[in-house]
Amino acid sequence: MVQQFGVDFEKRIEGSGDQVDTVELSGGARINRIFHERFPFELVKMEFDEKELRREISYAIKNIHGVRQ
Repeated sequence: MVQQFGVDFEKRIEGSGDQVDTVELSGGARINRIFHERFPFELVKMEFDEKELRREISYAIKNIHGVRQ
């Protein structure tokens, strides 16, 4: 069941499924549109606290290697 879901999901993203919608964008085309049209505007709306951002980046870099012995 999980494998079939994965196969169906991949087909829809690729646009090779048997039920392709011709009225609106779907799959990869929809993701592409959101990424290129909405995402940049949403990023501009966000306010970043530089000190907090640097701290989070520092933690992420430290956590890359996992637990050290």
